[in-house]
Amino acid sequence: MIKLLKIVLFVCAYVYTTSSSYDACQTPDKQQGVCKPFKDCSPLYSLLDNLTEETITYLRQSQCGYEAKHPKVCCPNANATTGSTFLAHSLLPGVDTCGIPTSSKFFGGSSTSLDEFQWTALLVYQADNQQKIYCGGTLISDRYVLTAAKCITGNLPGGAKLVSVRLGEHNFTSNPDCERFRSYTYCAEPFIDVPVEKSIVHEEYDANDTNYRHDIALIRLNKTVAFNDFVAPVCLPLNTDVSKNYTKIRMMQIGWGINNNKVFSLKKTKNIVMGQDNEECGKMFGFTLNQSLLCGIKYSSYSSCSLDIGGSVIVTIFDDYSQDLRHYAAAVTSAGTCDKNKPILYTKVGAYSDWILSKLEK
Repeated sequence: MIKLLKIVLFVCAYVYTTSSSYDACQTPDKQQGVCKPFKDCSPLYSLLDNLTEETITYLRQSQCGYEAKHPKVCCPNANATTGSTFLAHSLLPGVDTCGIPTSSKFFGGSSTSLDEFQWTALLVYQADNQQKIYCGGTLISDRYVLTAAKCITGNLPGGAKLVSVRLGEHNFTSNPDCERFRSYTYCAEPFIDVPVEKSIVHEEYDANDTNYRHDIALIRLNKTVAFNDFVAPVCLPLNTDVSKNYTKIRMMQIGWGINNNKVFSLKKTKNIVMGQDNEECGKMFGFTLNQSLLCGIKYSSYSSCSLDIGGSVIVTIFDDYSQDLRHYAAAVTSAGTCDKNKPILYTKVGAYSDWILSKLEK
């Protein structure tokens, strides 16, 4: 809490400007901007109304200098982009609904609160006469979940068959999940298991392909999901995101460390993943990574693991249309381990935006 107060004091400092000209700069999400006093930048100053860990991180990364001992920030140009930064479609949620950072509490380390990352999903399979969880997924609308193709057609143990998707889970040991904040106990809604209507695997995916190409799939749920504080969709990137260079970009991996029924954590956790150069990462994997693949390395020092195969890695940026921070699913987890400094391979969602849109049905 002391750390949070220091940050609030930092960003709330009253700022005076003595010059009408500002230096050009680049925002944390790679938009063009100008370096100006924090109080004069309304898109960032308005974030004080709902401080979360994500907004605090964004404000820290936006700092670009000082003026009379007061901090300046890289303020995005009003005409830097037009419209929303995210994929739009009548069957996808708009930026007023998707990827909203809702947690109002500050948590350090790898802990997540009950209302964080509400799009995190678990895939439930029938295997050996019982239900098991082998993969993760990401809720992208009230009817669709994004995951890896290997979670649908891969070599899953015991002839496992996907039967449902679990939403709103936080702690495997309880239902509903609750947490205590000072003297107050706060509980989430019970998780829900939604039956699968059908699975859609990318047509060019080959389970025997050692280069991990086209490892992406969609799951259509058999009914519409009602959004609440604990179940909500993430935003999707534009198809132009395929050419985006994520090298040295900090991303967030959320999950339980699930890989072939091995569960690292009983509670949903988060870890920072740092984007890596594809050429260098390809040397570690032993093949050339194409533009549709993204490589990352676990950056956090926490012993927890949040890497769910089929889950997604999240990037947080400031969206011009909503004038607020939004989370989007940069990529789907394809392969990797929980070991620090070991590479993780992802399938870029932006490379398959057109494919995703082509598969959506009412």
